[in-house]
Amino acid sequence: MKGRFNASSLPDYNSEYLHHHFSTSPSTSADKLDSRNFTLSGDSKDDYNEKNTLSRLQSLKVNFNQKKKEPFIIGVAGGSASGKTTVCSEIEQSLSNKRVCVISQDSFYRSLEEEEKVLAQNQSYDFDHPGRFYHAFDYDVFESTLRKLKEGDDVEIPVYCFKTHSRLTTTEKIAGADVIIVEGILIFFTKHIRDLMDMKIFVDTDSDVRLARRIRRDIQERGRDLDGVLTQYEKFVKNSFDDYIMPTKKYADMIIPRGGANKVAIDLLVEHIKSKLISINRNANY
Repeated sequence: MKGRFNASSLPDYNSEYLHHHFSTSPSTSADKLDSRNFTLSGDSKDDYNEKNTLSRLQSLKVNFNQKKKEPFIIGVAGGSASGKTTVCSEIEQSLSNKRVCVISQDSFYRSLEEEEKVLAQNQSYDFDHPGRFYHAFDYDVFESTLRKLKEGDDVEIPVYCFKTHSRLTTTEKIAGADVIIVEGILIFFTKHIRDLMDMKIFVDTDSDVRLARRIRRDIQERGRDLDGVLTQYEKFVKNSFDDYIMPTKKYADMIIPRGGANKVAIDLLVEHIKSKLISINRNANY
């Protein structure tokens, strides 16, 4: 019969189908999903099936619109001792009324095997190499952690000891946040991780300045001596920066020359981040 509604002929609707076939504007008649959207006639059994079908569609539509908000992820890359931590700290302080967490890629260094630890003690292990078979970071754990945070879940961040070149048994719990700042030398190297970021920043600092900072840091905080720091820099750090880190600068949305010393650039960056948060309707209130 012409115009007769047969519920069994309907496809098995899901939220993905609704996303493509129903308007998201509440002002349209299609969104009301009532009987006026169909030209129907039939017996009481058809009416019953019709109501069940419409109810199911309406429920799916509501569930689809209630998708959980994703946090805003900011990536801060740059060479070793370029000032990434200072930039991250400035961003975090400027967003003090938001739930902000900072994650360092350094936390995801692999625990070295015994033979690798011997190489590290002799400054013969490359901690800056991103390769598939010879790599310093645990990219799988790093990526899965960022994906969980992107979904709003709590995560456990590894704690890495630079003196023993291994992870500790303790972890740091990070609760869901509105803004997640991720910093590290190679965070832009893989596309999967880049694609998780809403904004990418590259901190560009002179190589001499980075070397001086690295010497102070590694001697004071990581138990290294001057000869060891210089040997590591000459054998691995400089080459890795030129080959793997500097080329990722092209993926950055914003470049900050001179790192944390560039207060003007950081202030402009912070204002830009605030405007981005407002534009994506995250109820920012500054």
